[in-house]
Amino acid sequence: MNVDQLLNFPDYRASERIFELLAQVAGRSGRGRFEGTVILQTHNPDAFPIKFAVNHDYPSFYYREVKNREELNYPPFSELVRITVSHPQPEDAKRMAMDVKHSLLDEIGSEILGPVEALIFKLRGIYRYRILIKSMNLAKDLDGVRNVVNSMNLWKHIKVEVNPPV
Repeated sequence: MNVDQLLNFPDYRASERIFELLAQVAGRSGRGRFEGTVILQTHNPDAFPIKFAVNHDYPSFYYREVKNREELNYPPFSELVRITVSHPQPEDAKRMAMDVKHSLLDEIGSEILGPVEALIFKLRGIYRYRILIKSMNLAKDLDGVRNVVNSMNLWKHIKVEVNPPV
């Protein structure tokens, strides 16, 4: 398990995953007749999910995680809408993604992140950019997305996901 890689993974749930994995590993290490020891090698021993997991301090981890999510407007304090813009030409994919973002800024009032290259940028010869909306009013924002995509006639290049898994 590469904890440092997980710490830097671009997902608001990364801290939760780290805490969960470390707690699981620690729980399994002492299950037999013999006492177990967990040795963790990391460049970031002071990262809060690591510190709280090492101390088996779930309440403090939970409090810190919820506070961070509230400050950054991540679930459960918002809904996420991920828009993936795809095109066979990388320049066209980027241009369309920028156009969609600028049109969305005029259409909705929610915070919009991106566009950024998808984690797997080129998939089966298609280039992909992602836009993330942190929505406080999901129905209104989805109407705005629908209006923008309809007005730009981009449905064949757009995928919209509500509260995507990653």
